[in-house]
Amino acid sequence: MASASKSMTLTSAVGGTYTLSASFVENSTSTPNNTSNITVSGTIARGSGRFSTSGNHKLYVYWHDNKTNTDRYVAEQTVPTLYDSGASATASATFNVEHKADGTLSGYAWAQWSPASSANYMPHAGSVATDNTALTPIPRAPSYTSTNASNITEHSVRLTGTVDTHSLSITDGGWDISTDGGATGTYHRGGPTDKTITGLEPGTKYWYKGYVVTSGGWANSSWKTFTTKDCVVRKNINSTWKTCVPYKKINSTWKKCIPYIKVNGTWKEGIN
Repeated sequence: MASASKSMTLTSAVGGTYTLSASFVENSTSTPNNTSNITVSGTIARGSGRFSTSGNHKLYVYWHDNKTNTDRYVAEQTVPTLYDSGASATASATFNVEHKADGTLSGYAWAQWSPASSANYMPHAGSVATDNTALTPIPRAPSYTSTNASNITEHSVRLTGTVDTHSLSITDGGWDISTDGGATGTYHRGGPTDKTITGLEPGTKYWYKGYVVTSGGWANSSWKTFTTKDCVVRKNINSTWKTCVPYKKINSTWKKCIPYIKVNGTWKEGIN
């Protein structure tokens, strides 16, 4: 987890010294949300000088987000006095920051000291920022941008998909094939971007959905459909598609040839 801190010395008109510091620490990351949880802090501490006059002296803390290139005000602390030896005041806040689409993010914390007066014993105004620091990259879950069914025959189909993997390698995946709109189906493992499915029934409408897995997570596509070709040969005659029925001459007599196909393990006539 990332962290950074930086300090600077502030002085007063009479030579007193004070330390102003800024820091942040990355507490955790969330892959699903593409966020990091960070705590940003600013501290002013007494050195050789001291001030005891009450007033609305302010310590402000900000987070600069390089994704949006903006300063996010996160906390402030009113500091009425820094009188005792070793005295200090801190302002801090804990919050989530969203990474860029590719899972990366960088930024820095900075603190600002704003005294209410410029008395001789008061530390002058100032600000300090940590170095620009990259947070922990978050692996992004893949996503399907498109799927397609092609090379459709009576018994097979080629299923292809375009996947945004965010530069991560595909480790698993496959295709769900269903004949009832996705209520039930058969999972064909492998080839989440390109796979030929065989053993299909002719003239049947199928639903299909892709699955893909990377180290960043998993994703599935939406259901789409295709229909396998049937076993009937047709010809366009006078703008009308008609079934072509083959005949064979047996003992000087033309007889209809009825093809059979195997459906769920049973041979059935392909043409009635």
